[in-house]
Amino acid sequence: MRLVILFTLQDCPICLFEARYWSLVSEELKDKIITVGITIPNKNVLDFVNEYNLKFKIYQGKDLFSKVCALIKKHRIACITPLKIFINSDNYVIAIEGGTKEEVKQRLFRERVYSIFGLSQIWGRGK
Repeated sequence: MRLVILFTLQDCPICLFEARYWSLVSEELKDKIITVGITIPNKNVLDFVNEYNLKFKIYQGKDLFSKVCALIKKHRIACITPLKIFINSDNYVIAIEGGTKEEVKQRLFRERVYSIFGLSQIWGRGK
């Protein structure tokens, strides 16, 4: 299972708010899902990665970012970052989720990841 996070630093204040939750979930589930980020090259990406303790691989590439956006737009979904793309073990996209300004919804990101991927939660930790 994979979680692909599409984000930009140039024009995405929501990305800055959500990043801490991406970090927590990707670290907690590192044995169950592969998390990757895709972004447009930016001189501040390394600072962003360090500030939010992002330990997952982040690919920087304008062409890659554009190709992913083009695929998403084919399904009539706006490519407004951040976008979280959930891919199951059969390589099918099973959900695409946009960003939110609401902190309550950001805090529920962990529960949504568990639910979308059908993972069990025992005592607040993935098993």
